[in-house]
Amino acid sequence: MTHVLSLPYHQPAFLHLTKIFEDEIRYVLTRKFAEFRTRLFLERFPRNQVIESEAAWDVTKEILDCIDGEMRTLISGRSVAYWLHIYRRIGVFLSPGHEDKTDHITLGLVRQIAELAIQKHGLRSASKEFGLSDKLGPDLVLGGWMKKGFKSLGGKGQSGERIYRRYSEHLRSISNWVIRDFSKKDFINIYAIEGAAYQYWRLTALLRSLGKGATITVNDSGDWDYVPNYTLSKLIVSIDKRNERRTSFSSLMGVWIDSETIMEKKSDDGAESELDVVFFPVYNTSRVALSDEFQMLGVRFGEKAVTNFFPLYMRAKKFFEHHDFMREEFLKKARIRFRVTCYCFGRPFIVHVSSSTRS
Repeated sequence: MTHVLSLPYHQPAFLHLTKIFEDEIRYVLTRKFAEFRTRLFLERFPRNQVIESEAAWDVTKEILDCIDGEMRTLISGRSVAYWLHIYRRIGVFLSPGHEDKTDHITLGLVRQIAELAIQKHGLRSASKEFGLSDKLGPDLVLGGWMKKGFKSLGGKGQSGERIYRRYSEHLRSISNWVIRDFSKKDFINIYAIEGAAYQYWRLTALLRSLGKGATITVNDSGDWDYVPNYTLSKLIVSIDKRNERRTSFSSLMGVWIDSETIMEKKSDDGAESELDVVFFPVYNTSRVALSDEFQMLGVRFGEKAVTNFFPLYMRAKKFFEHHDFMREEFLKKARIRFRVTCYCFGRPFIVHVSSSTRS
């Protein structure tokens, strides 16, 4: 029974929902917004004619804003915390049913677009959406879908009801934030948000090329083709190859470490120390199975386990040594006094967030 108790509370419910609403999820993920974008292209562009970059850019930007409006409609009824809680718990991969690239770089970019849309359009408060697991009746968790999910695990030798009761006892013994107000519509909508984000990514890639002077034609199917341009194609390929060297994408929100924690990691004696290591999560966009080396940290996974996030680390002392030399020169030139309050692991680099006053 131990392996069942170790399951995240949402996992059986999400697996159950994915199975019974597979067709609806596939539609909103791969077809709904592809068809929406196609319709707008056919309405606003002439077909099979060369369209110059400036004219194409203006119309494409209008269509991009329409996609953003669709995401606003999907997102605005729930909080930022709610959507991120769900989005970080569905599979980190792109459907092979998409009409364009689905590599790990595209996946990371689409994920970040979806997160930005959630932060832009989501509500700031999350009243009644969450509850503490030791205070909330288990039948209310995930709007009743947690119960349905665990009961679906029943099989030979163990009833689903018994599995659910045992897990409910475990959940009451800890105090974790869990989702309370939840429906099938919310689950399908998180995939719809990613489907819209994928089309948003496609349009931003088009805008990048148009901004560099590309010309296009729009075909009868409502998609676009680039007019051959050897010099521009070579430039785009070069940019894409540089992007392919990027190895990690972090979540754009919540990956913060306060200044006090960082400073505690800073060793003064110059020696390498385990205390100098700061761990932070990045999306596992390459679908890498976690290795046995994480067992030394007290973390154990099933064989060939692929998690949504992957732990990376940095040495805080080394970071300060390589960047602190700029402090005095910056203060002298900008005439700004600042205090570092926290650090955001937004990509492979770190962003300082601080309060400041101009002298």
